[in-house]
Amino acid sequence: MLKLNIQGNVDFTTAIQDAIYDGAKCLEKFRTSTVMDIEVHVKKEHKSQYSVTLTSGSKSVTADAADLYKAIGDSFEKMETVFSKDKSIKLHRRNHPEHPVLDDLTENEE
Repeated sequence: MLKLNIQGNVDFTTAIQDAIYDGAKCLEKFRTSTVMDIEVHVKKEHKSQYSVTLTSGSKSVTADAADLYKAIGDSFEKMETVFSKDKSIKLHRRNHPEHPVLDDLTENEE
């Protein structure tokens, strides 16, 4: 289940909320518990510049764009990349331990 906390200094229309929820659905496959908390902060920087920051756990990404929907999409793509790398690192560590157990050699083999 996704739990989104959406805030910012823009008017959140249903289209903007739908874009955020659609982007968040792609991150659901990376959740490790029953609830995945994602904080979404949408900020209008200048007249035509938007910044979208996503935070989930200790991970945080920011995307800037002139188009709000592009900034939303880019931020979720960046977060998906971060989660994918984190998952592949965990799998690599599980499959290749840093200190593998070596077989003890007998005195004759030494």
